[in-house]
This record gives sequence, C-alpha cells and structure tokens, in this order.
Amino acid sequence: MPEGDTVHRAAAMIRAAIGGDEVVDLWGSARALQRFAARLRGSVVTDVFSRGKHHVVVFDDRFVLRTHMGMTGSWRVFAPGERWSKSRGKARVVIETTEAVAVCFAAPDIQAGTLAQVEQALAHLGPDLLAAEFDPAVAVARSHASNAAIAADLLLDQRVMAGVGNEYKSEILFLEELHPAIPVVAIDDRTRRALATRARELLWANKDRAVDHRQLQAGSRALRLRPRPTQLPPLRHRHRFPGTRRSRTDHLLVSPLPAGADVTHLGVLP
Repeated sequence: MPEGDTVHRAAAMIRAAIGGDEVVDLWGSARALQRFAARLRGSVVTDVFSRGKHHVVVFDDRFVLRTHMGMTGSWRVFAPGERWSKSRGKARVVIETTEAVAVCFAAPDIQAGTLAQVEQALAHLGPDLLAAEFDPAVAVARSHASNAAIAADLLLDQRVMAGVGNEYKSEILFLEELHPAIPVVAIDDRTRRALATRARELLWANKDRAVDHRQLQAGSRALRLRPRPTQLPPLRHRHRFPGTRRSRTDHLLVSPLPAGADVTHLGVLP
C-alpha cells in the first residue's frame, strides 16, 4: 500500500500534468463519478494535493475527487493518444485535457462530491505528516484517544497522524529502538513525541525523491523507502554440509562464499 510520501508525489505528478487545464472529458468505472461526470466536463483543475494517504483533485474550487489507492491502485499520466500500459477496463477514473490524460487504475476507494463533503470525509484524520506545518504535540495528544493496543498499530492509526504505512512503521520503530508489540499504555509521552518526530523526518525526506513521474503506483520498485545500493549486498546461500544427506537451511552464509568453499549450493534465497 502506498504511504504518504508516495501519494504526495502522485499528487505532484497529476498537478504538473493537468493543473490549471480545462477538463475535456471525465469518465471511468467508479460509480461515484456518475453524478458529477457531466458537471465536471468543462471545469478547470484548480488544485491537486494529498492528505495522508488520500489523493485529492479539485475542480473549479468547488468539486472534488478523492481517491485512496489501497493495495492495488495507481495514478498514471499519458499523452493524448498514447497507448496505455494497462487495460482501459481497469480505469476507475480518467481525466482528459488537451495536454494530458490522467488515469487512476484499480483504486478501491473513490469519492466525488463538493469540497465540503470531501473535507468532512477526511475530518477524522490526524495531522498530515507532509503538511507545511506539523506539530508532534498534536499527534501525542491524539494518541491518547487511539484504540491501538500496541506500538505498531498506534503508528498505523491515521487518526493519530496521517501518512504512515507498514514500511515506515517498521523503519520508525527500528530507529527508535521500540518493540512493535509493546503495549501503548507503556509508552510515555516523550517516546510518543519521538515517534511522531521520526515519522515526520522520514516522510519529509522522501516526499520529493526523484521517480519516474510517468508511472507512479503501489508496489513500484522505483518507490523503495531506501535508494538502491550502488553495490549489491552479499547473497544468502542455502547450503549442504559435506557428509550430510539433509539440507541445513538453519545455517545461512551471509558473507560471500570464499573461493573453493566445500559446500554444495542448492539455490539462492530471495
């Protein structure tokens, strides 16, 4: 599932592609579009932004299209007439202008409505970790109302602060040296503030990371939390010791095998 920084970059991509443009056509399989599609044709895309994990497109400063990509959704941009990389049948939302075509594929959660309606749908969210201003004290205060039982779930509670997903959750807990299963009641306010501050630091550092803005989707290999290393790490080898008949998968060689090592390789673990 894409996290706050990924959705932030998706919004930047769509804003750069169609921001300020008149909508020539708007269509898609999302039922939420049916009431507003005709009304939005001829409108102008006045803003595109993210709120936590939600992607928001604003038309004429009045009507709004909100999408949540879930595990399967993606936003992509194509030139008019360009062949799409996915089937048209998977297009949940298509926004066409004279300059570009913005397509949302396979998003499970889509809402179309007035600005006030969508704001109401997002009102439960905690402070956005990628907002221009973020106060960790607000997240700490909201954490006391969370129903989360353990630290890992507290970080994933979007009502506390919006934008953290599973990948950042793991990074934050590791860097703060906090066990993911520690009970929330055992976490003092100083530690809660450190968690919020670390979350802001990590997402903010990655919000403008260069990616292929023609293709931004959930699970993309280009959207790793860490940049790819310039040199691949040593491979982990499954091996059999001489004189044994069974594979010893409980022993892993983490460093490169020395030349002439007396082992029989059975494969490489992912």
